[in-house]
Amino acid sequence: KIIEERNEHGEFKNFPDFVFRCAALLNKRMLEGLISAGAFDCFGVRRSQLLAVYESVLDRANKIAKQHASRQMSLFGDLIEEDNSVVDFPAMPEMETGEKLAREKDVLGVYVSGHPFEKYAAAFKDCSFSCLKMQNFEEDEDGNRSYPELNDGEHVTMGGIVGTYKRINTRSGSPMAFITIEDLYGGIECVAFPSVYERIRDVLANDKIVRVEGKLQVSSEKAPVIILDRMTEYDPESEAGQGAAQAAAAAKPRARAHALWLNATALTEEDFEEFTALFAHYMNGDTVVKIKRGDKLYKMTNINDCHGLRGELGLFLDEADIVRT
Repeated sequence: KIIEERNEHGEFKNFPDFVFRCAALLNKRMLEGLISAGAFDCFGVRRSQLLAVYESVLDRANKIAKQHASRQMSLFGDLIEEDNSVVDFPAMPEMETGEKLAREKDVLGVYVSGHPFEKYAAAFKDCSFSCLKMQNFEEDEDGNRSYPELNDGEHVTMGGIVGTYKRINTRSGSPMAFITIEDLYGGIECVAFPSVYERIRDVLANDKIVRVEGKLQVSSEKAPVIILDRMTEYDPESEAGQGAAQAAAAAKPRARAHALWLNATALTEEDFEEFTALFAHYMNGDTVVKIKRGDKLYKMTNINDCHGLRGELGLFLDEADIVRT
């Protein structure tokens, strides 16, 4: 219905324009979810500011809609309508990155504008496994997959964030757990059998940064899993953690590229239109994007070169066609 409204009456000009045009389709919980998902980032207003005013804006829109329906306009009804697009957003900073990302995942199930593990990744450079290796697979006509970079039974170490976990009891009544550990490239299920679960139960909590060790189990019939031997919480105050934090701080200015060069020459006209449209969802950054298409060069500024954008670029372009400088 929102898309129909946009198609019939044009693009939404700003946040209040959206609310007043779509008030009949929304409740406060839905509107809060759209804000948390980043649906209004294109308007250049911080999500914290939108969360501070969305209830009053929606209440106002509903009040005016009821006045129209009852044909009992107040004396100042026309004046209220003239000011529909005016909202005084409070002067306040954006919410902390952790809260912002947690809200995204809560409503979408995935992180979009970044990843909470990003600032800790430097602490786990010595690990032998990341979910990037799971993206390299071969699939036969029956849908069975093989992973050239993974070996069944291989002992691996991995750093990541606890995404979800499920505790169950074995037939003997002993507790065990299935845990999803996520890094910048995806997630993998880790199995903690009873003896291991007893050792890690105090560490196990959503959104904790952890290091895991275990045996890789690779099968063509299901996704790879890690049979856990050990899981420890990352301690930034430790000597290793402080060294990693310093390394991460040193690397921070390079986390987002100053310029992103993309070769889109091979895309069809239809794919190219869809490709360029995706950048509208990744504004308010500091990256300059330059797109080569034949003998033409397109330029966009203030792009957020985040984890979400990188994933979407991979749907259109080969790795060789993406260069960060």
